[in-house]
Amino acid sequence: MTWPVQRRSLHLNKRTSSGVLVAALVVACWASAASAEGFGRLEIHAIPSVTVSNEQFLTGDRYGKPVIIGGELRVPRGATEKFSTVILIHGSGGISAATDRWAQELNSVGVAAFILDSFNGRGIINTNADQSQLESIAMMHDAFAAVGAVKQFLSLRFKLASN
Repeated sequence: MTWPVQRRSLHLNKRTSSGVLVAALVVACWASAASAEGFGRLEIHAIPSVTVSNEQFLTGDRYGKPVIIGGELRVPRGATEKFSTVILIHGSGGISAATDRWAQELNSVGVAAFILDSFNGRGIINTNADQSQLESIAMMHDAFAAVGAVKQFLSLRFKLASN
């Protein structure tokens, strides 16, 4: 009568050890994938901006429709208090694999990358067929808003870390 209990116990141990092995492999693969990305920290940020038309800009009207756009900051591994940051702005097709690749390349040489998404907050998928959905001046405004925001949240983060 003790044999089935011992056998069952042995079977559970094999199952448990298999589960632990699978879990260890998943964690190892995840860690490997994260290290392959080349960044040390990933942050998502919301940035207030406005949608301004070229006509509004040329006539001096700075007050467009308020919008919240998003961006992804990828800080390279081993970044210290001071490091360069590049704002990456997508084209008519939106954020693509090319944008991601640029961020990886910048991170690999110790430069942070901020990938700005001018479309998502405005409900735009792409402007390939209809450029009037978002004029270039609005994207320029987004870029300047991103520069100010990135500077602000990086300086705040390092102030908090030093306290």
